Amino acid sequence: MTIGANDGSIQIGGGEAASIANDQKISYYNFDAVLDQKDRIWLADEDANGLRYDISTKRVERFRIPTTGRVFGGLHVDGDTLWFRGDTGVATWKVGAGAITRVFPVDAGSYPDGYVLTPGTVWITTSKLSDSNRKLDCATVAIDRASGKVVANAHDPVATGVPAWWPMTLLLEGDSALWVTRPGTGTVERMDRNGHRRVWSFAPKAPVDLLLTAPGALLLVRKAQITVVYEFNRDLDERKILETDLVVIDGLTASLKSVRVPDDLREASLRRDASGQFRLGAAGVVSLKGGLPSIEREPAKK
Repeated sequence: MTIGANDGSIQIGGGEAASIANDQKISYYNFDAVLDQKDRIWLADEDANGLRYDISTKRVERFRIPTTGRVFGGLHVDGDTLWFRGDTGVATWKVGAGAITRVFPVDAGSYPDGYVLTPGTVWITTSKLSDSNRKLDCATVAIDRASGKVVANAHDPVATGVPAWWPMTLLLEGDSALWVTRPGTGTVERMDRNGHRRVWSFAPKAPVDLLLTAPGALLLVRKAQITVVYEFNRDLDERKILETDLVVIDGLTASLKSVRVPDDLREASLRRDASGQFRLGAAGVVSLKGGLPSIEREPAKK
């Protein structure tokens, strides 16, 4: 399913195609959308304008989230309650309510990078520029959903400036721990509900494509180059991956082991297929032998 918007309408593509009048002038370049378990599409833009579309009945409900700040996205639906990230933190709003509920307010200047939910925990990551904009104060927070209390909160300043254009990754290890990649700072971290936190730095390289193993993690670490060129009356980024390493993080000892990825696979993505096998692009098969990462070529099909 695809969703697009313009000044006149909102288009839903795929098996349940539809066109909805954009009466609220929802921003066509800055909105987020999510499909809930009742086959309803929720959509909201940065200015808190939103709608809910029921695929089966074609019913459209328009709303405005009652927040004084911006809505950054990260939409999640729990029943009739909408979760979202905003410039005041992570919050919820029940349809029809006159106010939002702030799950975790952030300080002035802080940015809620992301959050994930489990039945027992709300995991939140934030960042704030500090030290004359040369460092990010990166925080990870765990909130008990039953009590609403913060059960773990750890942060530290990390240098910025790693050439990267990949997004952050938040990956759950059950309900007990959260793994986070921050490509812009070159770091990977793991924090559990008790507040125990480990941070691995790969700067000036960027960590991407994090996958969990038992125990630990497998990821790619890329050295990139970004050159700004002036074309078509504007600045454009020329992006190039110079080298890539395949890294294993031992979850018990916190040690690192790595191998250089062949040049013809350095831009490939790391993934786990339906059988559970780790793969690097279409041609690479990744295995762990004695804790060491190994890349083998997929046999050519005859």
